[in-house]
Amino acid sequence: MKKILITISLFLITQVLVNAQGSWSLYQTPVQDDLRKVFFVDSSYGWIAGDSGVILRTTNSGLNWVLQNRNTSYYFNDIFFIDRNIGWALAWRYNFNQFGTYFFKTTNGGLNWTYALFPDTMVFAQTIYFLNQNTGYFGTASSPYRTIYRTTNAGLNWYPCNIDSGFVSNFPVRDILFKDANTGIAVGGFIDIAAVAWYTTNSGNYWISAPIGSEPLFCLRYLNNKFIAMGGDFEYGLSYAESSNSGVNWSYKNLDIFGMALSFDFRNSTEGWASSGFSQKLVYTTDAGVRWFPVDAPDSSTVNWLQFANENIGYAVCNNGKILKYSPTTGILKFENELTDDFILHQNYPNPFNSSTVISYSIPSSGDIKTEVFDNNGRLIKTISRYLNQQGRYYEKLELNELSSGIYFYRVTLLKGPGDLVFKTGKMIFLK
Repeated sequence: MKKILITISLFLITQVLVNAQGSWSLYQTPVQDDLRKVFFVDSSYGWIAGDSGVILRTTNSGLNWVLQNRNTSYYFNDIFFIDRNIGWALAWRYNFNQFGTYFFKTTNGGLNWTYALFPDTMVFAQTIYFLNQNTGYFGTASSPYRTIYRTTNAGLNWYPCNIDSGFVSNFPVRDILFKDANTGIAVGGFIDIAAVAWYTTNSGNYWISAPIGSEPLFCLRYLNNKFIAMGGDFEYGLSYAESSNSGVNWSYKNLDIFGMALSFDFRNSTEGWASSGFSQKLVYTTDAGVRWFPVDAPDSSTVNWLQFANENIGYAVCNNGKILKYSPTTGILKFENELTDDFILHQNYPNPFNSSTVISYSIPSSGDIKTEVFDNNGRLIKTISRYLNQQGRYYEKLELNELSSGIYFYRVTLLKGPGDLVFKTGKMIFLK
């Protein structure tokens, strides 16, 4: 009988499809300033902008980041490139003698920047977007005239766009995105007052505004023939909105997740990630935005913005100069259809290890699984979260090339439902 049972169990070992996604890990950075935006123009070339006039550039998919600019008088809010050479950035400057918005431009990939103060120092621009080398737009946090401006000569001159006279038309604009030369969306709003969306069908010559929810929206994406926006506030948490008719009508909902979605991006048609700012969380979806789940950001980082250059390359920028790098590996090697009434964490193998190791755990039911790696001082190094859809034993591969030799701990948490949480911890040794 024992031999028969062993034979049956071997036949039940099979591969399963789980709703899984990759993970984020802390990446080396040459600065300690708060970083605000990351922008990739293709899979190789990207830029990061932040406080103290910091601009970083990579030409090798983020393997190295080189400091291109620093000036403690400026605080960058946004950066945008249309190709590897031509780009713009927005910076605010505050001092006793001068304040307002500075527009920066480069034509050689950021090696040199020219800049000029916007003539009206009461205009504070906070997002910039270009359709091509000549036509661009910026949205303002405050302006005595209009909240969306347009240029047709590469930023030499800017003019306020015509906007309807609705009561939310002059609310702050946080992001702008066009799906083609004529059809564009802007989003923004005020905390505790309204989420606002503007849309245009004539290349920005005229915009129509409308309140679409209760809390402001901070970021826009276009996915699966829909405009998607995310935002939130301190009290109600993350919010999500989408429009399938180019911004004329929107659906809006609160996600009941603590934090504010300062940015988000999709690495493919189903998996997306959002940065949740002060909550020190990253939030992910594996079903194109239907459900979202929070995970702890590595090293308790305050994540301000993230972007995927392609399906395999993604970076997030944080306060204190931290950069997070995305790893697309799902980690699940195999599944065994094992019956158990308890949550069991098995010892990793090999141990000690170099580069990678495998941990396994048995779960009594489906649920959300979070795997975390900590160093010997308790600092969070890596977080991987996924939903597993059936009970059994799972084997998960951890890629940990970035570690130094030493003792580390892995903690696996199973969440079966609200308040129904259990975790277990193991120790492992990394040797280079």
